[in-house]
Amino acid sequence: MLGVSKKPSDMGMFNSTNHSLRMKINHEASKSKVLSEMNERMKAYLSYEKAMYFNHRYGFSNETFQNNENLHNFFEILSYNHDKNGKLFISMVEAKRMPVYAVQFHPEKNSLEWKDNLEINHEMGTIQIGHFFANFFVNECRKNQHQQDNDIRRELIYNFYPILVSESFMGIYMFNKAGQVDSYTANPIKPNATLLLPPGLDNKPSRFLQDTKTATTLPDNKFKIKSMFDEIQTRLQDALGISKNLDKLFNKNIKPAF
Repeated sequence: MLGVSKKPSDMGMFNSTNHSLRMKINHEASKSKVLSEMNERMKAYLSYEKAMYFNHRYGFSNETFQNNENLHNFFEILSYNHDKNGKLFISMVEAKRMPVYAVQFHPEKNSLEWKDNLEINHEMGTIQIGHFFANFFVNECRKNQHQQDNDIRRELIYNFYPILVSESFMGIYMFNKAGQVDSYTANPIKPNATLLLPPGLDNKPSRFLQDTKTATTLPDNKFKIKSMFDEIQTRLQDALGISKNLDKLFNKNIKPAF
């Protein structure tokens, strides 16, 4: 929305962190593709239950939306919410003539985020709504006519493993080449790398990690991989104490699965 508005000053401040809210559905948006594919039970659930998780400080008010010609010509409002101070903000929009959608809430959190200090609703209804948004997004992407030229298994993210970088769920993927997924011949895990694997995956291949010495050879050191890698390694060792437990894994002769 910020890109469409072309006025950063139109973005307002809201007190809407770490809470789940009921949503005010705009039933006048009769031509909305999102709302037309959402069944009435889900709409009622969003309206009467504190279903979706919000965690933001910036947003757009209805007044700002209506006064910005770029916004109201491009988007249609699908829902509203109030922050902790009773201030109204727009929580879901859909482009009028393009497959562009935006939500202020986090539909993925209901299924995937389980920290005790977060006020996330994990009831079945919220999880089903989260799945609805995921399926809707994937179905929109399926309209793209592009074709995969080679074996798609090369590109699947399941060939790689993330490094945990926070106490909750945040992780990053490290690749051998900047902006390019490496092939099956990529280097295996090196002794100076720290990797957190889920239980039962210690015999799987990893094609993305390199030691800190090799990582600095990336073109122009564009992403400053070495310093980032050092920080991640230190944080993992300090917070999780797993470096000793992974010594055997680093010394294994790991072969690709395919």
